[in-house]
Amino acid sequence: MTYRSLCIKTLSEKPVLVDQDLLALEKGQVRLKMLYAPINPADFNMMDGHYVIQPDCPFVLGNEGVGVVDSVGDDVDSSWIGKRVFFPFQMRRQWFGFWADYVTLPIQGCIEVPDFMDDHQAAMMAINPLTALVVLSDRVSLKKGDWIIQNAANSALGRWFIYVAHYYGFHTVNIVRRDSLVEPLKQLGADSVIVYEDQFSKQLPQKGKFKLALNGVGGASAKELSKCLDYQGMLITYGAMGREPVCVGNVALIYKCIISTGFNRSLWAESVFFDYVQDYYDRLFAMLKTQSFSIPIKHVFELADYSDALAMAQQSNLDGKVLFRFS
Repeated sequence: MTYRSLCIKTLSEKPVLVDQDLLALEKGQVRLKMLYAPINPADFNMMDGHYVIQPDCPFVLGNEGVGVVDSVGDDVDSSWIGKRVFFPFQMRRQWFGFWADYVTLPIQGCIEVPDFMDDHQAAMMAINPLTALVVLSDRVSLKKGDWIIQNAANSALGRWFIYVAHYYGFHTVNIVRRDSLVEPLKQLGADSVIVYEDQFSKQLPQKGKFKLALNGVGGASAKELSKCLDYQGMLITYGAMGREPVCVGNVALIYKCIISTGFNRSLWAESVFFDYVQDYYDRLFAMLKTQSFSIPIKHVFELADYSDALAMAQQSNLDGKVLFRFS
């Protein structure tokens, strides 16, 4: 039996659909029949060969997705068959691309999807939700009422930061690029939404009160975030959408002794035990069961229409994620 996968053969070539043979499962493995998978910024970076955690060519694309366990290895409990799972342990030395009809995974690392969660949202659980919860609960000591500021606030991860912060009683100031995004983010729980302009830090009455700044852009935007921090506040960079080096203000660095650091979910997951990650997901599922939240979906494409899907996902000002559906 063969199945389709969307692959990069060499970095000089565009993605292509490839037919592959289904192989027999080894011990400790399960096979997923894929349901949905999102297109993320990191996927485009991998296509260009610019991602730090870059698998060797050829490789199947897709950093995350959700599927149903279709079959299990000899030593895996058959009760897993029929369960929906995702896999948050994607890394260079252990790469499993999810833009495929079937994916074979180690059972150690699969997270079961709770019944209340729909397939679209489950497909996007491996990366952004975990990043948001770890950063806001582990990287800096925050208490109810503390202030956080972030750029890229309308991104999927930005929305997760708003949700998690609101759940725990942290206040957020959120920098966006369009007026039309102000009200939707406030409805999510954002305390303040500011449309970006040069030196936006001067607009903020909370300037100097922020314990944490979240940077997904870099460049001048990161510098403005740093100016907003309190003494020994922390600037955490998780992305580089602006493709510019991170800058920090001299006064913030010298006189406020701010800390500028980074976070990558894959490297973090590689450094901890599975049970530790499962505990974070148990917390996320409990949060979502009591206070619902979802990422908007722009469009769902069949895998065969990957060219159209990738073109849409690269559009600017896209309000919602683009997903693949697997027949």
